[in-house]
Amino acid sequence: MTIKLLLRVLMTLAETLGFHSVPGVSLTAVAAVVGVIGAITATVGNTAAFVQNNIKRLLAYSSIAHAGYMLCALSLLVKLRATDLPGLTATTILLYLAVYLFMNLGAFTAAGAIWKQTGSENINDYAGLGRRSPILALCMTLFMFSLVGLPPLAGFSAKFYLLGVLIQNGGGWWWLVGVIGINTVLSLYYYARVVKLMYLNNSDQPAFFPNPIGLAVSVLCAAMLVGMFVLFNPLQTLTKSYGKMYLGGAATGSANTRTASVTPGLDR
Repeated sequence: MTIKLLLRVLMTLAETLGFHSVPGVSLTAVAAVVGVIGAITATVGNTAAFVQNNIKRLLAYSSIAHAGYMLCALSLLVKLRATDLPGLTATTILLYLAVYLFMNLGAFTAAGAIWKQTGSENINDYAGLGRRSPILALCMTLFMFSLVGLPPLAGFSAKFYLLGVLIQNGGGWWWLVGVIGINTVLSLYYYARVVKLMYLNNSDQPAFFPNPIGLAVSVLCAAMLVGMFVLFNPLQTLTKSYGKMYLGGAATGSANTRTASVTPGLDR
């Protein structure tokens, strides 16, 4: 919700100024500030998650890191022309949000289902989960790999698309590509650590069958991540249409404001 609010605010600001800096307001400076905040947010989130043993805290700090990635893309908003806006930055962010919804919902649901059976949120107690609850362990593995951004999962498509937009705009945005790349490598350690514990560490704890509702939600979210990877192009088209509808009102309002200021006698 915060990202969507920032999306609307920055879009309105850029549209009102005609995507050009004016005396007292530098859109380049605004973009730089948003980009720096995004880079810092992603780095802080991943660094904090790196040292966590509590799965819920790990996922919470991971959420902060992903918000930082989206902020990096959001910094492009004040640079693009209005005609590029719905098809590029807005689509990228909304796509990322759609994919992130299923990654995060699934990961927290699976973690909650494991806690309900084991009474522990410590990832060390995930040892042997691949044997103790194979379906739940598989779902958690898919969530972890999608959060990193590995194929064949929608997290890969969303991050690849986001990086592509930043690369396409070149210039100062190349350093954001580097920051996201370094943070992705950093995050691979703590996500893979969970998977390693589930499949490579032994445990004498008994097998269990998780809560059916929690298991069903986890399986659904995992299936959605695979399906969204396969059907990414239709999802992109749908998101682009939603982006135009979501941003159209503010863009139209800003355009009308500029028209009225240029032709003040038109309404007489």
